[in-house]
Amino acid sequence: MGWTPEAPLAETPSLWRSRLSLSPKTDKTRPIAFQGLAAEALARDPAGPILEFEGEWFTWGQVRRIADQIAELVEASGAPDQATVALIARNRPSLVAALLELIRQGRVIQMVYAFQSGPALARDIRRLAPAIVIAAAEDFPP
Repeated sequence: MGWTPEAPLAETPSLWRSRLSLSPKTDKTRPIAFQGLAAEALARDPAGPILEFEGEWFTWGQVRRIADQIAELVEASGAPDQATVALIARNRPSLVAALLELIRQGRVIQMVYAFQSGPALARDIRRLAPAIVIAAAEDFPP
């Protein structure tokens, strides 16, 4: 069985565990779910900076607005809660927001390598058979 966002911290690979930073208010004696960490991150001060992209700083508020839009679209899709979501990850603030939101929801996420040919992307998506695909517009040109 694969890893799910509900998995306690103690069950995550040690490399991942070593890179997590727990908030001071977190009780370090109990298992921590990634869902809680993602929810905590998305609830941070909206004015606080989260990341820089192409010379522009993005705030937690901007990321939260995108995450909320992702939540609305996922809900509108009608996909069951445990349905697979394929995420074609690129270095974009919108995809960081999507990843945080999907983790917060406890979704099953399959990452698809973005830097491959169109036919290879299509093959991966067919193989995974996700209920939802989240990608940058550039991954599906007209």
